[in-house]
Amino acid sequence: RMRSLMDGLRISEIMYHPQARPKVSDSDYEFLEIKNTSKRTLDLSGLFFSSGIRFIFPQGSTLAPGKLFVLARNKAVLEAAHPGLKVDGVYEGRLANQGETLTLAAGHGAPVLSLTYSDQAPWPTKADGEGYSLVADGVSETGYRASTAIGGTPGTDAVGEVPQMKLAIARLSGNRVRLNFEAEGGVTYTLLATDALGQAWESLAKFEPKADGTITSSIALGQARHRFFKLVSPAKP
Repeated sequence: RMRSLMDGLRISEIMYHPQARPKVSDSDYEFLEIKNTSKRTLDLSGLFFSSGIRFIFPQGSTLAPGKLFVLARNKAVLEAAHPGLKVDGVYEGRLANQGETLTLAAGHGAPVLSLTYSDQAPWPTKADGEGYSLVADGVSETGYRASTAIGGTPGTDAVGEVPQMKLAIARLSGNRVRLNFEAEGGVTYTLLATDALGQAWESLAKFEPKADGTITSSIALGQARHRFFKLVSPAKP
């Protein structure tokens, strides 16, 4: 059982520092989402958090392949903020705004899953009080990116979601163009180009920003009168 739990369970999303709201406690919008990434149903009975929040999975708790288990600090508030959401459990304590280690265990000295997150780069700083959650993506430097939606996406598998990326292009002298886009720290990007749609894309540059900000690059057009550009993430090998 231990090996199946260690291989299959993953913290897929964390809202550790929700956006401040008037007349309510921002911590009421916290949540933590666990996913079964394996191909078998996992028995969660008796698992507990030995560090971070306090929660014990009741006897009979199971998680089917690909399914999510959502834990909230305030079930009513979170479900009201996300219509259709079903919160599976309520934990005690709070997720630390400055970051901490969360450990899910099957017994003392028997950790099943552990994650140490932070509010400092290279962790996505947009998740620190700006309304975004941390979403597991497996490709960023930390393994997590900021959610695409304010409030996060509890109960929805957002691991495969790709944030929209807008590339601004301006023509310069000397047959060159300037490109810029808003980048997220800890995420890798590749700039691709082609002379005509339907033809193969050529890799021009790779960007690995350490912090959120605007990336600017000057690119030569070469012999082509027109070129098409696009960004992809994660970066191509």
